[in-house]
Amino acid sequence: MSFSRVWGVHLKEQKIIYPCDKYVLKNSRDFYRGVTINANPKFVYLWLCQMNYALYSYDWLDNFAFESPNYLIKDPDQLKIGQKFMYAFKLLDFVKNRHITFTPPPHSILDRLYGQFVVSYFIKKVNSARTRVIVKIRWSFPKGIIGSILCFLAPKIDSIMMRKQLSQFKKLSEKTQFEYESKSFNKSTSIK
Repeated sequence: MSFSRVWGVHLKEQKIIYPCDKYVLKNSRDFYRGVTINANPKFVYLWLCQMNYALYSYDWLDNFAFESPNYLIKDPDQLKIGQKFMYAFKLLDFVKNRHITFTPPPHSILDRLYGQFVVSYFIKKVNSARTRVIVKIRWSFPKGIIGSILCFLAPKIDSIMMRKQLSQFKKLSEKTQFEYESKSFNKSTSIK
């Protein structure tokens, strides 16, 4: 399988049922990205929630050149189903310390440009200090020549962007875990 279809995710993990699987899209294709993070799932979840404020990929490209914060914003996990998420998406579902699932709003520019897709960032606890983050994207591309071009290009671009994003979440979550263990982390910061 190509790196744009699957990277960092084992075959066994691809067979898990993810929250995005309950959303049926015609002729959809599945894409997977994954990373192992040496941090407690609670810290990982908080950093994933921060996607609501910044995308943590290539800031010059997808964050209006503003640097993504390298600190936890107060209560980033105060999410609400249906809210705007990541600037332009709609939050479909979430379970604290387990997953965040979102999609472009129907008939939005994103929906028209890139086709329909649903994304789940899934947190799988390995142990109290080790976590897997598996991202599954169910993607239904538009028909015709534009759809064919998108089907070829979009997953490759997404794979590059998400690799950067997940490596950022790995680095930041591990740093937070270290600070927490070193007692220098303010334990009142939304760690529940």
